[in-house]
Amino acid sequence: MRSDVTTEDRTGAESVLDFAVGGMTCGSCAARVQQTLAAQPGVAHAEVNFATKRATVTPEPGVDIDPGDVGAVVE
Repeated sequence: MRSDVTTEDRTGAESVLDFAVGGMTCGSCAARVQQTLAAQPGVAHAEVNFATKRATVTPEPGVDIDPGDVGAVVE
């Protein structure tokens, strides 16, 4: 799988990583990617949408997540 990670600042909220996830062929793939992302240290919430081939990762308050690290987990 491959990813293209970008960081998005939401006004009044925490920084969120949003990125494309390639290589998913079914809903099970998306669920596995979501579980893997959610299990990473410093991740408060992860959501993967199979239909749009996108993932969103919300870090825990006060935690900075390196976009490169997130991309490496997905690959």
